[in-house]
Amino acid sequence: MHARELRSGSEDKILRFGAKLVSSCDIDKDREFVINFYVYDSTISVYEVPKINSGMRAGMFLGRGLVVAGAGHVAGAGHVAGAGHVGGQDLYVGAVVTINSHVFRVTSADQFTLQYLEEHADQFPQANYNVALDEARRCLDHHQLADLLHRLAARDPDKSGFVSTSLAVAALASALGGTTVTQQQVKTLVRRHRQERPRPLTRHNLTHLTALHLKRHNFEGVQDLISGLRGRDVEGRGRLPSGTVRAALKAIRPPLTSTLIDALINSMTEDGQVDYKALCREVDWRCRPNIHDNLPCQVDESSLVEALTGVVDLVDYVTLVADLEGSASTHHLAGSGLV
Repeated sequence: MHARELRSGSEDKILRFGAKLVSSCDIDKDREFVINFYVYDSTISVYEVPKINSGMRAGMFLGRGLVVAGAGHVAGAGHVAGAGHVGGQDLYVGAVVTINSHVFRVTSADQFTLQYLEEHADQFPQANYNVALDEARRCLDHHQLADLLHRLAARDPDKSGFVSTSLAVAALASALGGTTVTQQQVKTLVRRHRQERPRPLTRHNLTHLTALHLKRHNFEGVQDLISGLRGRDVEGRGRLPSGTVRAALKAIRPPLTSTLIDALINSMTEDGQVDYKALCREVDWRCRPNIHDNLPCQVDESSLVEALTGVVDLVDYVTLVADLEGSASTHHLAGSGLV
């Protein structure tokens, strides 16, 4: 069967890996590349990432085509591009691969690529969780695992059982340093235990965005807003229904998107009420002389939507360590009282 028939449905799948040259030349060491692997036909292209004042011509480094493997190359399992060509099994984080006489070390992979490799682990052994787990278990003893758990727990002051994915990857890579476990396998092990949790913009973030945007437009309507709201507060409680405050804010025509206004009001609403005095004080840029441009995101609609729906990438490190030990998560390591 033709290789392309084997990969039907993968016409638009491109795996992207960050890479650097393996070279003794200082200039070459600083150059950064993106290696594109086209799943459909196993072709490869290489792009050099532009760097300001580097003196190097960036852009297309190698046009798309099959790459002949160097001498002594052994094709990975399931390789369908034909013997003697660099295939997808040769590209993974930590790999050293020769492309047209240039030696590259693969340093990273984007999220789509990592997920694709893991979903097709039968074709990409380096992203096979069970293979990585068996290899790691052979390299780590009980004392090393206990030390790993202590190190991660020390970075978890709330004893939640979770740390950032990047921290877990770094800690496990350090524990497995000098072993046969590859960087790709470390990522595969950690990513199995990751969770994405919402991380919306905070009230402080939103008032900061609002105040700075009003300052940039030299908007002077905040005093009109508080005067209008005081007139509606007939009982003098300093609190009004969120719908009333939202309507009053939009009525003064501030240079803000509806998305930001709605998010701002929602962040300051408790039991359906808004402390409008606090709202006006926090968004009045004249009351914040030290306001600066350290924004959590831009104020355009797409940036706001992305920030408002943002997530934090965490890893259940207790279960990860228990899995590495080869026991259920109720093992004494997981229940050691560290978390």
